[in-house]
Amino acid sequence: LYHRALLELDDSKNVLALEDLNKVIELSPDNAAALFNRAMLKGNTGNIRGAMEDYDKVLSLNPNNILVYYNRAGLKYKNKDLKGALNDFDKAIELFPEFADAYNNRAMIKRELNNLTGSQDDEKRAVEIQHTAYTQNDSLKYGESIRLMKLITLNSDFKNKDDLEE
Repeated sequence: LYHRALLELDDSKNVLALEDLNKVIELSPDNAAALFNRAMLKGNTGNIRGAMEDYDKVLSLNPNNILVYYNRAGLKYKNKDLKGALNDFDKAIELFPEFADAYNNRAMIKRELNNLTGSQDDEKRAVEIQHTAYTQNDSLKYGESIRLMKLITLNSDFKNKDDLEE
């Protein structure tokens, strides 16, 4: 069911994907990967409240996942919650200080909050990170990749694997 839902998402079959993700979560309520994908789907289809609830649940299961903070910040921004978005971008950067996109987005919010110095500092830091990423040797890039993978991995244990196959 889970893999079918991912395929349905790829094919823009949102209703079918949502049904399958709901079933996976019903069978395995602490499956952070299914909750994360459902949150993205809900957010992309305008169900901001439902997406936020799913992201909150994912964070209760995986409190150091930078992508959850990053995506939730985007939803908060769309919902005009600039301070909430700023807090989530802050957390994503705290967990992974080399997250250039988070710096760029945080700079945009700081600019909207009239913190021009903070905005410029974040834009400068994002450029520095991007420049460093292009000039690092492969062993340094590998080390950062391993660290990043630990920060984006989701708990996706399936409680009843046999029930999830179709």
